[in-house]
Amino acid sequence: MSPSFGLLDLPDSVGGDVMMNTTSTTQQTTLTSAAAAADDDLSDLTNLVMETIELVINCFLIHIIAGIGSACNIITVIVLVKTRGSDSNTTILLSLALCDLAFLLTLTVRKMDCIIARFDPVAGLNHQAYMTAYVIVTSRLVMFISSGHIIVIAVERFVAVIFPFKAKILFSRRRVMIMLLSLYVVMAATATPYLGYSGVVWSFNPAFNTTVSSVQFARYYLEMYEGLTNFNILVMGILRGPVSFTAVIACCAVIVHRLRQVSKQRETMSSSSSQQQVNVKVTRMLLALCAVYVITNLATVSLAVYTFVTSSNLLGPTLYFMVNMEEMLFALNSSANFFIYIFMSSKFYKTCRSLFCVSAQPET
Repeated sequence: MSPSFGLLDLPDSVGGDVMMNTTSTTQQTTLTSAAAAADDDLSDLTNLVMETIELVINCFLIHIIAGIGSACNIITVIVLVKTRGSDSNTTILLSLALCDLAFLLTLTVRKMDCIIARFDPVAGLNHQAYMTAYVIVTSRLVMFISSGHIIVIAVERFVAVIFPFKAKILFSRRRVMIMLLSLYVVMAATATPYLGYSGVVWSFNPAFNTTVSSVQFARYYLEMYEGLTNFNILVMGILRGPVSFTAVIACCAVIVHRLRQVSKQRETMSSSSSQQQVNVKVTRMLLALCAVYVITNLATVSLAVYTFVTSSNLLGPTLYFMVNMEEMLFALNSSANFFIYIFMSSKFYKTCRSLFCVSAQPET
């Protein structure tokens, strides 16, 4: 079973005609052996560094970030429900908070194998097998849906600043709910080929002298591996990655330019309407959400572009290392939104205070 872009694929010319004398052959063999030994030492060192970083990420950082982020998203959901906002932005942010919460909870459950293995290696392996077979697809699907919310936010703000009179019509609460529902349905449909792609089997492991669970891929997945890999790269990788990433950056660039124009106009005017000031504050807050998304997804998008342009696939330890980095950065993204709301929305801040301080009253 070979990947669609094999990093270790050798050209057909390797091992062709041998037209050299014995001396040159011996010298070349010696140099090749020395180079191979040096490459092996460098590879071992690289793998050791990656394993150490993965250990820190999976055993500590992920759980700290997910714990804080889950609490923050729960508070966000409570605050947004308490405000009873009927505008489209509240609907989007509420849905985003629920997605982020689901991702962080499933992520921390998946990564528990690192902690479990410290006390019981067999239980750690069993946990890892079940998470890989039954949870990882759902967890990453929720992550992709969360990314889709940022695209909706970027486009909605783009329309709001460029076509302000049409924004309320194009992005009414009813239409936004339809967009979000469509986002859930489309992303779930793209993940359909991976549902049931594997299961868990039990077999005797002589190293532990007991039966241990392992992942067994479904026959259809093995037979369609090439096509599913290409689908994953083109649809889940390119469209969700560079294409969506570029769309968010383009919308943000236009929004920033428009905000600068509005700021200059406000300087020349003696006064500005309170509604205009509120819209600018909302735009800046939502723009901050997009900026955090861009920063935390830059590495993932760069990797996707590299894989597509060079027609190569990262395999083994490097692939798992990049996946762990991607999920940690997205966990940061999912946890940061609460702090953006706190520092950039006075209404959210006062409502949040009212939950923990009886004397504090939310802004009307």
